[in-house]
Amino acid sequence: MAGPPRRMTRGVMRGPLALVLVAALLSAAASGLSSPLRRRPQTGGLSQRRGLSSSRSINSELNLNPPSAANIMRVYGERPGEFDDVNLSTAWNRMGKSFGTMSASERRAFFGRHQDSLLQLLQETNPVVSRLLPRNLAGVAYGLARIGFRQANPTMDQIARVATKRLHEFKPQELSNIVWAFAKSGIDAPELFAGVGREAEPRLAEFKPQEIANTAWAFARAGAMDARFFASAAKYATTQLHLFKSQEIVNLAWAFATLRIRAPDLFEQIEVEATARLAEFNPQELGNLAWAFAKAEQKAPRLFEAIAFEAAPRLHEFKTQELSNTAWAFATVNAKEGFCTALFEAIAAEAVPRMSHFKTQELANTAWAFATAGVEAPALFDALAAEAVQQLDLFREQEVANTVWAYATACVAAPDLFSAVQREFCRRPDAFNTQELTMVAWAIVKRVTPAEGVFATICKSACTRAHEFSPQGMANLAWAFASAGEPSAKELIAAFEQQLVGKGVARADAVLSTFKAQEVANLIWACATSGAHARTLFEAVARVMPPRVVDFEPQDVANTAWAYTVTEQIRPALATALAAKALDFSAEVFGQEACCQMHQFNMALQLDCPLLADPPGVRLPTPPPLPAGPRLPAVFAQECYWEMVKQRPDGSSQLHRDVSETVRRLGVTHTNELCVAVAGYHCDIAIGPDPASTRETPSVHTPDSEVITAELAPRSAALAALGSTIIEVNGPWHYYGGTRTAKPASVTKVRHLRRLGWHVLELPWWEWETLKTFRDKEAYLLAALGRLAATAPPAAPSAPTPVVLLARAAPGAVVFVLGQPRRPVPSAGAVGRHWDDDVGAGARAPAAPPPAAARASAAWDEGAIGSLVGRIVDRVRGISANKGTALLARATVLARGGRDLGAISADEWRCPGIGETLAQKVHEVAKGARPGGPLPA
Repeated sequence: MAGPPRRMTRGVMRGPLALVLVAALLSAAASGLSSPLRRRPQTGGLSQRRGLSSSRSINSELNLNPPSAANIMRVYGERPGEFDDVNLSTAWNRMGKSFGTMSASERRAFFGRHQDSLLQLLQETNPVVSRLLPRNLAGVAYGLARIGFRQANPTMDQIARVATKRLHEFKPQELSNIVWAFAKSGIDAPELFAGVGREAEPRLAEFKPQEIANTAWAFARAGAMDARFFASAAKYATTQLHLFKSQEIVNLAWAFATLRIRAPDLFEQIEVEATARLAEFNPQELGNLAWAFAKAEQKAPRLFEAIAFEAAPRLHEFKTQELSNTAWAFATVNAKEGFCTALFEAIAAEAVPRMSHFKTQELANTAWAFATAGVEAPALFDALAAEAVQQLDLFREQEVANTVWAYATACVAAPDLFSAVQREFCRRPDAFNTQELTMVAWAIVKRVTPAEGVFATICKSACTRAHEFSPQGMANLAWAFASAGEPSAKELIAAFEQQLVGKGVARADAVLSTFKAQEVANLIWACATSGAHARTLFEAVARVMPPRVVDFEPQDVANTAWAYTVTEQIRPALATALAAKALDFSAEVFGQEACCQMHQFNMALQLDCPLLADPPGVRLPTPPPLPAGPRLPAVFAQECYWEMVKQRPDGSSQLHRDVSETVRRLGVTHTNELCVAVAGYHCDIAIGPDPASTRETPSVHTPDSEVITAELAPRSAALAALGSTIIEVNGPWHYYGGTRTAKPASVTKVRHLRRLGWHVLELPWWEWETLKTFRDKEAYLLAALGRLAATAPPAAPSAPTPVVLLARAAPGAVVFVLGQPRRPVPSAGAVGRHWDDDVGAGARAPAAPPPAAARASAAWDEGAIGSLVGRIVDRVRGISANKGTALLARATVLARGGRDLGAISADEWRCPGIGETLAQKVHEVAKGARPGGPLPA
């Protein structure tokens, strides 16, 4: 039996009371209280007990469910000065949770009523931050972030500094919560994120799935890249993904996609896991998951198909942002399957009645998505345009640009939207970055006539920021200005030219080497189209681009060739490369417009300047007969010629008919809409014979051609003696808008006609419009034609102008052909080839080689040169058609200079495409060769 209990020494509590106090302390510790962090009591034990009781009582009132911000401020007002460290942390944390359920208007009303009390609560919090436990630090940061209380930013900075020094004390949830708070608030805290990354990476096994997902989300939201943390997170999550909830899967995928971190294994596992569990995903998660895979450029066809089928019947549950995100994701992955089209149609049907609820970014992204996917949705585009006009002043610049780009791409007419966009752009032009500015200009040109002053505003803004433009931006903006026929295009291109080539040859070559083929082609096409010759830029492009022509697409070849043609800046190396590259494509691939451009290029090689600059008049030589067996000769030049012939006008204008009638009244018989020989140009009024027409290359009479016979004798002797003359009736479309400067295509046409032996009278519309009576018009033409008749006629070509034809012969041999652009020979007595004789008959007749008598008898004549080069190409491996063309050009120059091709050094054979190694091989093969003889063994 135990003895009586001993009396405790004085000042020590008796057993039951001690147990009660111990229990209370343990309970307080479990609630996050700790005596070292509590305020020091002013009196002894009784005061301490009362303090504990007060703190617990306050926390009980603060922790009501659901949390209420108004209730928290009521408690704070009723208990002034009684909040301790834990109460302060609880108040901010619970207030943040309450804000998560409040609408924007409720939040504004709350701030209006409690602004002063919030500031007072913040002032009480600041002194205790340095001694808060990690849990409470994270709780205060969470609450301030959710509330969005900007006056608390200094407090958040203080929390970041304190937490960064004590991260080793934080549990995984506390690490996750604190970075989440800073990411949510948008406050920059790089040292905190770096520290959390270092602390979390080796401890990821301690993290729960939610903590991993939230931490990754926070890093991505803050733009904090930590390669080691994300690599470890991807590796760990890939094996544990079955434990992640749907929201955690989505947040993890979103984080990796946002930071563009490659994690193929993780995304593959997410695809497998999510596809099997899509029924668990709510609408926001479905949209965000699709967005993440699209942003990460992850091919996941099974997942997208499953999302489409899961989302379609649930679209009524989707918020507007989720509808927009889903459409954006499916458009981004370029999904063209039937289920995608059905999903887009369902999204359109759901979005149209809710369009007024879409925010500006959602409107822009939805328009972009439907345009990119190529889905026709007229009702959606109409509703979206109407809503965009109402909200346009709220659109960010990128949203404006994306929206008008979408309407231009989808070819949707929205005049009210485009008018509003032009007004909005002129209100804040310098707010648009260079890419956005280019997109707006491009879209306006594609869909509408630019409003007055819009392009002048764009030009002014762009010229001051020329150094900020990317190669694509320069090319696209120049293209837009040229396509719109804007007079300010020359000013813009001059600014771009200065930026590209105005700082020395070496820098110019380095800058142009960063341009893609299409960007170069579009830029110089814009220069030529706008009448900006930009000679320094053209020189640089001709210097840099020949080796890169192999990357050109047909349109790039045509645009580049045409630009150098109409500006009279053809360079031999570039011209050779372009002509050779054309062999890789058929005329059908080029299309009619590009074929016409190539025909003008081909004409320029013959009429404006020879292919080779020295000696003048050089023509590519004639090869020996093609080897027997199957062959596919390229008659590309002939095809381009006939495409030019077929590009006839729809009919004569009233201005043209008026001039023609006046010519008839003067007693001059003429032909309207004659297609002249060799050049294929359609001319308004032709008088006299075609100087280039022969039996092999006749003029072509199209269905619109009409011979106008004069019933009277010529009004004057000068008219009677008038030789081959063309009257070009130039309407307003021949000139740049608002100017009297002719467009390059018209200038080139007139130049070529004169070099073919025609007199050409250019009759500008504004001069004709001043003539009010028949007598005035007759007097004008009589004087103009009389002056023309008095001048010496242009030198007509002695023979039909040849056309360079490049051909291939199977098996793999490259041959070079000189031919004529002609159709079958007309019957005897025919004065011209007629359109309906055999146009469209299918195959083109191959050009006949020139007669043997026309071949020179010199040692290295054209035939001998062609034969040598053809055999070199057959024997030396690595010489493509492009390089063979350059080699032929080089051999021609050397032979015309009196050199013996069998005695040429290796270094002299070097030319574009033929480097040191190939030149040595060519030298070894050609060494000792004799004209017409076999190659040495």
